Amino acid sequence: MFKKITLTICILFCSGIIGDPTSMDHPERKIRELNPKDSEWLERSNKIGYDILDWYNKNKELNPGTLDSAFQKWKSDKTDNKAPENLVAVGLGSLFGKYIKDHKRCRWVVVTDSFGTDFALLNETGSELYPINSVWKRIDSSNQDISFFEPIWTSVVEKEFENSSK
Repeated sequence: MFKKITLTICILFCSGIIGDPTSMDHPERKIRELNPKDSEWLERSNKIGYDILDWYNKNKELNPGTLDSAFQKWKSDKTDNKAPENLVAVGLGSLFGKYIKDHKRCRWVVVTDSFGTDFALLNETGSELYPINSVWKRIDSSNQDISFFEPIWTSVVEKEFENSSK
């Protein structure tokens, strides 16, 4: 399931579709607001993400650069104490989403489509971003892309999402 989802994300990023809300108009797609369980899950995932930042970076500073650094260190970690893949994906992915949400006008939603159900960030124009799946895509050992948070931030988020008024 995740390979299909990450392939879709790659296609969206590479083809520029991510910024076109009409490309997301499919009758089988459903977008819903978070419920309390979803919010709790994201909070737990953020805590895991901060623990991963602290373990690999020795601090909990959150920005795309520190997320890249932690992911790079995790990817090269050959010890028995290496964090499990699923914790890295949900932890760093949810933190990336938190960072985006804290700096841009968007909100977390749950998207269900023919590929499954996933958390996404949705902006006011309808553009979607899947931060957790952005990490899952790079977990695979054959994927050598280890610096991606910063490029996604500068090439997609900065262009497609308005700054927050905070």
